Amino acid sequence: MWTIIFAVVTLWCLASPFSDQAWLRYWHGWTWFILVCGAAVLVWFTIGGFRDLFEMFRRLKTYQADERDDGRVESFDRE
Repeated sequence: MWTIIFAVVTLWCLASPFSDQAWLRYWHGWTWFILVCGAAVLVWFTIGGFRDLFEMFRRLKTYQADERDDGRVESFDRE
């Protein structure tokens, strides 16, 4: 999607260049767009991260270790 937008705007600028004021408005809008999207992603990842962290601690409270598990991986004969 962004590649198509880039190509269209590039062709548009080559046909009739933007004024300095138009570029200023564009970059002002683009900066706010990136900031808002970044803030939304930050909130989304923070909520999800804390939710998973609390779930991990909840599971660790009830975790029962298997004393037979020594970390080895046994190979199986494939015939």
